[in-house]
Amino acid sequence: VNAAFLKFYIAWEEYLEKVMSAFLLGELPITGISIEKSVVARGEKHAHDLLVGTNTYFDWSNPELIRRLSKLYLEESNVIGDNILSIQNDLLDLKTIRNAAAHISATTQKKLDSLASRLLSHTVVDITVESLITQLEPSTGLSYFEYYKRKLDMVAEKIAEGEII
Repeated sequence: VNAAFLKFYIAWEEYLEKVMSAFLLGELPITGISIEKSVVARGEKHAHDLLVGTNTYFDWSNPELIRRLSKLYLEESNVIGDNILSIQNDLLDLKTIRNAAAHISATTQKKLDSLASRLLSHTVVDITVESLITQLEPSTGLSYFEYYKRKLDMVAEKIAEGEII
């Protein structure tokens, strides 16, 4: 279950990187609506270099950094930054789960327990990733895994269409 969750999360990060790179290369959303940008990449390597900057990699798990990067290269209000903002809290929850799935430590366990306590509305101690993401989200009746998956799918679709939620 941890491995499946990690693959799902990594796919989301890869999608964000690919779509941002595509927009910098001048590709259009599937609706054909032009994305205003302040920078045009000369090629794929240049687009990658713009996204990474002077770092070794860009942290696609950090919604605030994604929003700042999108505002830097795209117009102030843009399909990536604005859509990321609409699910920012969910993305932070997913990052907590991802960190616990990737490497459990006292710190990640405490954060996972805190998240589970908030989501499940009662104190939780030593919960596992598997146990948390298979719990049912009360308002939808979906497992938390499916609940978050649907949110990311919806946002990915809106970004691909060049629309803001």
